[in-house]
Amino acid sequence: TIGKTSNPVGIAENKKAVVNLYPNPTSDQLNIELNPSLLPVQYKLRNLVGEEVKGGYFHEVSTVMPLHDLARGMYFLELESESSATKVIKH
Repeated sequence: TIGKTSNPVGIAENKKAVVNLYPNPTSDQLNIELNPSLLPVQYKLRNLVGEEVKGGYFHEVSTVMPLHDLARGMYFLELESESSATKVIKH
């Protein structure tokens, strides 16, 4: 006799966002909210040619990053523990 099983096979997805940025686009500062399981985490903010324009560590779940010293344009926020970057637009 062949039976059916109702147990799904696969990997559960983690639907909780790793990073939340707002406002984006921004002009002066960027509010950053991180998943607490990441902390502390090293970050790098890079311009379009890949140059690091800001870097350091996030130690708190909520952080404000001042951007007034950066030129208008597109940047990418990279977190050490993640394999992708998040786009940031400064206008």
